[in-house]
Amino acid sequence: MFTNASLHFDIESFLGYGKPEVSGGGTSPQLLHYGLGFTLGYKFNQNYFFGLKNEFRFVDQISDLDVSTGNFRGTYLSLAGPTFGMHFNQWIVKVDFKLFNDFEFSNQTSSGNQVFLRKPFGWRLSVGYAFFQQFSFGLYYEYLEFQQSLDSGGGISNLDPAQDMSQVGLFMIWRPGNSPDQIPLE
Repeated sequence: MFTNASLHFDIESFLGYGKPEVSGGGTSPQLLHYGLGFTLGYKFNQNYFFGLKNEFRFVDQISDLDVSTGNFRGTYLSLAGPTFGMHFNQWIVKVDFKLFNDFEFSNQTSSGNQVFLRKPFGWRLSVGYAFFQQFSFGLYYEYLEFQQSLDSGGGISNLDPAQDMSQVGLFMIWRPGNSPDQIPLE
């Protein structure tokens, strides 16, 4: 089953667009997501891999601010999310999960409190093509929601419905080495 085992390592940059639904009937903000991530995993049977993905992203609000929704600018660090994927000729298909860490809003509330979105659940499906030996470019769709809000001055609140932060976008993956991602395990 695990013939020709090797390490899978890649570095990914991404740029995405999202327009999350907001509770209370406010105007949905337009968001720009961008960041870097890396995957470290185990590749087997030449084409398949699984491992862990870590990523750091910035979120900027590109629409006008609306009092009913606030400002969605912030950062999200996703650590140790499981990832699975396959290579087929020049194609790569990758699914990774967002299960840990908080989204931190950049701006404080009017009373000076810091706000976080907590308890994420999400996944990203990426499909790309290697135009060059070590570089793949492609499209992704990410579904991501947060179940709780934490206000540093007021405690934790369950969000019903959960806060959506889904997006679509473009990515570039770099796989260092002489061949797409063959680092032999010996």
